[in-house]
Amino acid sequence: MVKVKEEIDYKSLCRRLDRELDKLTMEYERQQKVFEDDIERLTTEAQHCILEAQQNYSDSLEVGLSNLCCCSIVSGILYPQYHMQFN
Repeated sequence: MVKVKEEIDYKSLCRRLDRELDKLTMEYERQQKVFEDDIERLTTEAQHCILEAQQNYSDSLEVGLSNLCCCSIVSGILYPQYHMQFN
């Protein structure tokens, strides 16, 4: 039986692995940046949606209270016997 001696060039293998590692590291960093940018964009959009919802709620509440006051005044004029007096 004859053994074939394989000679391995460890230096070139190491360089190849270093290049591959650098390539994978750069790809990871690129994906991480994209992810962080997406998180920032989604956070900003969510904050805008929350502010808009708060403003809409505030506006609706203001209109509702205004209508309630108007109804109370009108009912006091039309039906003074049922209108409650607050002193």
